[in-house]
Amino acid sequence: STTAARPSPGASAAPRRWSADAATTPSLPLRANSRGDRIAVHAGAAAATPPTKRQPGESLNAYSVVMKFGGSSVADAARMREVADIILAFPDELPVIVLSAMGKSTNNLIEAGELAAECGADAVASLAPIARLRDLHREAMDDLRVDDATRDEVDALLDEMQRLCMHVADEKKLTPRNKDALVSFGERMSTRIFSAYLRARSPYTGPHTNALAW
Repeated sequence: STTAARPSPGASAAPRRWSADAATTPSLPLRANSRGDRIAVHAGAAAATPPTKRQPGESLNAYSVVMKFGGSSVADAARMREVADIILAFPDELPVIVLSAMGKSTNNLIEAGELAAECGADAVASLAPIARLRDLHREAMDDLRVDDATRDEVDALLDEMQRLCMHVADEKKLTPRNKDALVSFGERMSTRIFSAYLRARSPYTGPHTNALAW
Protein backbone atom coordinates (compact mmCIF):
# COMPACT_ATOMS: atom_id res chain seq x y z
CA SER A 1 0.00 0.00 0.00
CA THR A 2 1.15 3.52 -0.64
CA THR A 3 0.23 7.09 0.18
CA ALA A 4 1.02 10.08 -1.99
CA ALA A 5 2.50 13.40 -1.05
CA ARG A 6 0.83 16.63 -2.12
CA PRO A 7 2.12 17.50 -5.64
CA SER A 8 4.35 20.54 -6.02
CA PRO A 9 2.82 23.68 -7.59
CA GLY A 10 2.50 23.41 -11.36
CA ALA A 11 3.35 19.71 -11.38
CA SER A 12 1.25 17.26 -13.39
CA ALA A 13 0.05 14.82 -10.77
CA ALA A 14 -0.24 11.18 -11.88
CA PRO A 15 -2.85 8.95 -10.22
CA ARG A 16 -1.65 7.62 -6.87
CA ARG A 17 -1.47 3.90 -6.11
CA TRP A 18 -3.43 2.33 -3.26
CA SER A 19 -3.76 -1.35 -2.57
CA ALA A 20 -5.48 -3.59 -0.08
CA ASP A 21 -5.86 -7.25 0.62
CA ALA A 22 -8.83 -7.55 2.96
CA ALA A 23 -7.98 -11.08 4.01
CA THR A 24 -4.46 -10.33 5.17
CA THR A 25 -4.87 -6.71 6.25
CA PRO A 26 -7.39 -6.33 9.10
CA SER A 27 -7.20 -2.54 8.90
CA LEU A 28 -6.41 -0.75 5.68
CA PRO A 29 -3.58 1.80 5.71
CA LEU A 30 -3.56 5.55 5.64
CA ARG A 31 -4.07 6.96 2.17
CA ALA A 32 -4.32 10.40 0.60
CA ASN A 33 -7.30 12.05 -1.01
CA SER A 34 -7.22 14.27 -4.10
CA ARG A 35 -5.99 17.21 -2.00
CA GLY A 36 -3.11 15.22 -0.50
CA ASP A 37 -4.76 14.89 2.93
CA ARG A 38 -4.21 11.59 4.66
CA ILE A 39 -7.31 9.54 5.47
CA ALA A 40 -7.50 6.42 7.63
CA VAL A 41 -9.35 3.66 5.76
CA HIS A 42 -10.56 0.52 7.48
CA ALA A 43 -12.73 -2.38 6.42
CA GLY A 44 -15.61 -1.39 8.68
CA ALA A 45 -15.70 2.23 7.60
CA ALA A 46 -18.01 1.66 4.67
CA ALA A 47 -20.34 -0.49 6.74
CA ALA A 48 -20.56 2.12 9.50
CA THR A 49 -21.20 4.97 7.06
CA PRO A 50 -23.60 4.21 4.17
CA PRO A 51 -22.04 5.12 0.81
CA THR A 52 -23.02 8.53 -0.50
CA LYS A 53 -25.30 8.28 -3.54
CA ARG A 54 -22.82 9.97 -5.85
CA GLN A 55 -20.75 8.71 -8.71
CA PRO A 56 -17.13 8.55 -7.50
CA GLY A 57 -15.14 11.43 -8.96
CA GLU A 58 -18.07 13.08 -10.72
CA SER A 59 -16.50 16.51 -10.07
CA LEU A 60 -13.10 15.53 -11.51
CA ASN A 61 -11.90 15.44 -15.10
CA ALA A 62 -9.00 13.01 -14.61
CA TYR A 63 -8.42 9.81 -12.67
CA SER A 64 -7.12 10.66 -9.20
CA VAL A 65 -6.11 7.33 -7.64
CA VAL A 66 -5.35 3.72 -8.52
CA MET A 67 -6.91 1.15 -6.16
CA LYS A 68 -5.57 -2.42 -6.31
CA PHE A 69 -7.43 -5.35 -4.74
CA GLY A 70 -5.83 -8.79 -4.55
CA GLY A 71 -7.44 -12.18 -5.05
CA SER A 72 -8.48 -12.69 -1.44
CA SER A 73 -10.19 -9.29 -1.48
CA VAL A 74 -12.41 -10.44 -4.37
CA ALA A 75 -12.55 -14.12 -3.41
CA ASP A 76 -16.34 -14.33 -3.59
CA ALA A 77 -19.51 -12.23 -3.85
CA ALA A 78 -19.35 -11.14 -0.20
CA ARG A 79 -15.81 -9.82 -0.57
CA MET A 80 -16.72 -8.03 -3.81
CA ARG A 81 -19.49 -6.23 -1.93
CA GLU A 82 -16.94 -5.06 0.64
CA VAL A 83 -14.65 -3.76 -2.11
CA ALA A 84 -17.55 -1.86 -3.71
CA ASP A 85 -18.38 -0.35 -0.30
CA ILE A 86 -14.80 0.90 0.03
CA ILE A 87 -14.75 2.43 -3.46
CA LEU A 88 -18.12 4.15 -3.08
CA ALA A 89 -17.12 5.51 0.33
CA PHE A 90 -14.78 7.98 -1.41
CA PRO A 91 -16.99 10.02 -3.76
CA ASP A 92 -14.34 12.74 -4.08
CA GLU A 93 -11.99 10.35 -5.89
CA LEU A 94 -12.12 9.19 -9.51
CA PRO A 95 -10.43 5.80 -9.20
CA VAL A 96 -8.96 3.29 -11.59
CA ILE A 97 -9.76 -0.12 -10.09
CA VAL A 98 -7.28 -2.97 -10.57
CA LEU A 99 -8.45 -6.46 -9.64
CA SER A 100 -6.79 -9.85 -9.38
CA ALA A 101 -8.53 -13.13 -10.17
CA MET A 102 -11.10 -14.39 -7.68
CA GLY A 103 -9.69 -16.43 -4.80
CA LYS A 104 -7.81 -19.52 -5.97
CA SER A 105 -8.74 -19.07 -9.64
CA THR A 106 -5.14 -18.75 -10.83
CA ASN A 107 -4.14 -21.95 -9.06
CA ASN A 108 -7.15 -23.76 -10.52
CA LEU A 109 -6.37 -22.53 -14.03
CA ILE A 110 -2.78 -23.76 -13.83
CA GLU A 111 -3.92 -27.07 -12.38
CA ALA A 112 -6.48 -27.47 -15.18
CA GLY A 113 -3.77 -26.95 -17.78
CA GLU A 114 -1.39 -29.40 -16.13
CA LEU A 115 -4.07 -32.09 -15.83
CA ALA A 116 -5.25 -31.48 -19.39
CA ALA A 117 -1.73 -32.21 -20.64
CA GLU A 118 -2.02 -35.67 -19.08
CA CYS A 119 -5.50 -36.65 -20.21
CA GLY A 120 -7.51 -36.89 -23.40
CA ALA A 121 -9.57 -34.00 -24.75
CA ASP A 122 -12.78 -35.89 -23.96
CA ALA A 123 -11.91 -35.89 -20.24
CA VAL A 124 -11.22 -32.14 -19.96
CA ALA A 125 -14.83 -31.13 -19.19
CA SER A 126 -14.87 -33.35 -16.11
CA LEU A 127 -11.62 -32.04 -14.60
CA ALA A 128 -12.14 -30.89 -10.99
CA PRO A 129 -10.44 -27.46 -11.32
CA ILE A 130 -12.62 -26.58 -14.31
CA ALA A 131 -15.74 -27.49 -12.32
CA ARG A 132 -14.51 -25.36 -9.41
CA LEU A 133 -13.94 -22.38 -11.71
CA ARG A 134 -17.41 -22.64 -13.22
CA ASP A 135 -19.04 -22.98 -9.81
CA LEU A 136 -17.12 -20.06 -8.27
CA HIS A 137 -17.91 -17.56 -11.01
CA ARG A 138 -21.49 -18.63 -11.57
CA GLU A 139 -22.25 -18.53 -7.84
CA ALA A 140 -20.77 -15.04 -7.63
CA MET A 141 -22.89 -13.86 -10.56
CA ASP A 142 -26.02 -15.39 -9.00
CA ASP A 143 -25.31 -13.79 -5.62
CA LEU A 144 -24.50 -10.37 -7.09
CA ARG A 145 -27.39 -10.55 -9.57
CA VAL A 146 -25.32 -9.34 -12.48
CA ASP A 147 -26.99 -8.57 -15.79
CA ASP A 148 -27.56 -11.16 -18.51
CA ALA A 149 -25.00 -9.62 -20.86
CA THR A 150 -22.25 -10.05 -18.26
CA ARG A 151 -23.35 -13.63 -17.61
CA ASP A 152 -23.05 -14.36 -21.32
CA GLU A 153 -19.56 -12.82 -21.42
CA VAL A 154 -18.31 -14.81 -18.43
CA ASP A 155 -19.87 -18.05 -19.65
CA ALA A 156 -18.20 -17.49 -23.03
CA LEU A 157 -14.84 -17.03 -21.28
CA LEU A 158 -15.37 -20.24 -19.28
CA ASP A 159 -16.11 -22.10 -22.51
CA GLU A 160 -13.06 -20.57 -24.20
CA MET A 161 -10.91 -21.61 -21.23
CA GLN A 162 -12.19 -25.18 -21.52
CA ARG A 163 -11.46 -25.26 -25.27
CA LEU A 164 -7.90 -24.10 -24.59
CA CYS A 165 -7.51 -26.97 -22.11
CA MET A 166 -8.76 -29.36 -24.79
CA HIS A 167 -6.10 -27.97 -27.14
CA VAL A 168 -3.49 -28.59 -24.42
CA ALA A 169 -4.80 -32.16 -24.08
CA ASP A 170 -4.41 -32.70 -27.82
CA GLU A 171 -0.82 -31.42 -27.75
CA LYS A 172 -0.03 -33.37 -24.58
CA LYS A 173 1.92 -30.44 -23.16
CA LEU A 174 1.29 -27.11 -21.46
CA THR A 175 3.49 -24.59 -23.23
CA PRO A 176 4.45 -21.29 -21.54
CA ARG A 177 2.28 -19.44 -24.07
CA ASN A 178 -0.78 -21.56 -23.33
CA LYS A 179 -0.13 -21.30 -19.59
CA ASP A 180 -0.07 -17.50 -19.82
CA ALA A 181 -3.28 -17.56 -21.85
CA LEU A 182 -4.98 -19.79 -19.27
CA VAL A 183 -3.95 -17.60 -16.33
CA SER A 184 -5.41 -14.51 -18.03
CA PHE A 185 -8.94 -15.87 -17.79
CA GLY A 186 -9.07 -15.28 -14.02
CA GLU A 187 -8.72 -11.50 -14.19
CA ARG A 188 -10.80 -11.25 -17.35
CA MET A 189 -13.73 -12.85 -15.53
CA SER A 190 -13.35 -11.14 -12.16
CA THR A 191 -13.22 -7.65 -13.69
CA ARG A 192 -16.35 -8.27 -15.75
CA ILE A 193 -18.32 -9.54 -12.78
CA PHE A 194 -17.21 -6.76 -10.46
CA SER A 195 -17.68 -4.03 -13.07
CA ALA A 196 -21.26 -5.18 -13.66
CA TYR A 197 -21.96 -5.17 -9.92
CA LEU A 198 -20.38 -1.75 -9.39
CA ARG A 199 -22.41 -0.27 -12.25
CA ALA A 200 -25.57 -1.61 -10.63
CA ARG A 201 -24.56 -0.05 -7.29
CA SER A 202 -23.69 3.35 -8.74
CA PRO A 203 -26.31 5.98 -9.61
CA TYR A 204 -24.28 6.80 -12.72
CA THR A 205 -23.65 4.17 -15.39
CA GLY A 206 -21.35 6.05 -17.73
CA PRO A 207 -17.82 5.19 -18.84
CA HIS A 208 -16.17 6.01 -15.52
CA THR A 209 -17.58 2.83 -14.03
CA ASN A 210 -15.69 0.82 -16.67
CA ALA A 211 -12.28 1.98 -15.41
CA LEU A 212 -11.17 -1.47 -14.31
CA ALA A 213 -7.90 -3.14 -15.25
CA TRP A 214 -6.24 -6.51 -14.82
